[in-house]
Amino acid sequence: MKVKFVSNGIKFTNNADFKIIVNPALFFIKAYYQLHGKGKIEWLKPIWFIDKTPYDQYKDIVKESPDFACFSVYVWNDDHQFELMRLVKQDNPGVKIIAGGPQLDAHKDKQFFEKHPYIDYVCYGDGEQAFQLIVDREAGLIDPDTPLINIVENKGRASKLWPFKMIDDPLFLSTSSFLIQEDFILETYGDLLKSGFRKDQIEFSIEFARGCMYSCSFCDWHQNLTKKVKRRKQDWQSEIDFFHDHDIQIRETDANFGQYPEDLDIFYYALSLYNPKRNFKFTVRNTSKLKREVAHKMMLDQAIHYNKPIKMSLQDIDQKILDNIDRPAVPWSTNSKLIRQLHEDIPIDKKHLLFGEIIIGIPGQTRQSVIDMCVELYMCGIRNIISYFWSFLKNSPAAETEFSEKYGVQWVTAYIPNKPFDSSDIESVKSYLRSGSIDANEWTKIVTIDKHFSMENDDVVDSLFFTILFFDAVKKHKECVDRDELEKIVEKVKNLVADVRIKKIRVSDSELIYAAGKEGKLYSYYGYTK
Repeated sequence: MKVKFVSNGIKFTNNADFKIIVNPALFFIKAYYQLHGKGKIEWLKPIWFIDKTPYDQYKDIVKESPDFACFSVYVWNDDHQFELMRLVKQDNPGVKIIAGGPQLDAHKDKQFFEKHPYIDYVCYGDGEQAFQLIVDREAGLIDPDTPLINIVENKGRASKLWPFKMIDDPLFLSTSSFLIQEDFILETYGDLLKSGFRKDQIEFSIEFARGCMYSCSFCDWHQNLTKKVKRRKQDWQSEIDFFHDHDIQIRETDANFGQYPEDLDIFYYALSLYNPKRNFKFTVRNTSKLKREVAHKMMLDQAIHYNKPIKMSLQDIDQKILDNIDRPAVPWSTNSKLIRQLHEDIPIDKKHLLFGEIIIGIPGQTRQSVIDMCVELYMCGIRNIISYFWSFLKNSPAAETEFSEKYGVQWVTAYIPNKPFDSSDIESVKSYLRSGSIDANEWTKIVTIDKHFSMENDDVVDSLFFTILFFDAVKKHKECVDRDELEKIVEKVKNLVADVRIKKIRVSDSELIYAAGKEGKLYSYYGYTK
């Protein structure tokens, strides 16, 4: 049996500082099959990143004649993956197409297979056992009546929804998915280096806890199927030693790293191995939402040792606004004191590493509340901002009709260029965007907030641009700016936003292109400008 795994992450080749995160899903399903599978699999060389058009990738895949083709579907690659799956199935109807990932909603959408008839199976939730059961059943290695789990099966005009079960296999949870396939990990790393990535651009993701106990409206963690968390029991020290010995950078995939006491043991063990003359480091991105003292300590040490930005994941600072999205947070009065202390503790040459991370478009926000938030964040010591348009995720609580009705939310599909494009022939650009096979490295496509009860579209877009320009403006001033001076900066930036308002080019009734005004280029929904 030959299996082809297609991750198709985004490379962002135009950004020299961009880190590529190696999708761990393949390592997990491969390890689970090694532990429990009945057959012998030939694992074909995976496709990790979008480096060709769907058509060119399809031609490469069919040459290998896989028996199973597995596709990871995310918000950033769904159009590309759907088109690629369609082409592969069209040319080779015998191949079994298995799709998984947070952007799939076959378990909720009864018309899913009418829209995507080329997919044979959709895995929802944990995919390790689901994959093993599909392969072994198709290969005739287990009883065809064996019950399946976490699978939606294409039955032609109908579909079969199998029950959901969070993974609880003791052997898998106590086994390192990396240490039982060291050669494959090193082969993958070598292939990435050969393809042109630098060592410091590559990060492998490792897992200590799976799942999230919270229900933030904007998030689709674990597809919102459960709020239980499964703690892995693998030999994490040996796992970290392996990556250290081979000088490979790693990061966690947990939703709330630092929630458990053992997390600090993991973090500081890895930190003890750090050598600035080598490439290895273990970094943490998703810290505990409520144990802020623990999170701040880890992020401060990362900034000091790795020169890594300290990302304060806030979304907003107004408790009423956070309540609208069920976002757990310590009171702002407490959090602001912690941030001020963090700013004081950061060495002076690293104060620029303190970032605030916010979402623009949350119900309850207004232009003025966003302005007030930026001023407050600056006064606390935050010197940079990461601003996101709120992305619509199919399996998030905000995707439910009740949420939209409650807050008057309307969504719009937005295309955001990641580099300059030729707008002189806008009709050709529109035609290309409608084709369904746009280059995800050149265009970001998101379904995002159009308006809600407290913001219109101009409010949302201008507020995002304000956050970027405000923090650009305060960087030009001395370290300590008082509130009177900040108010003057605010007025200047408000005028600048009005002058350079992001252009909106209508593609269709429900689609827009967001392009920068005359003062700058808006790069992707991450909120960076150059």
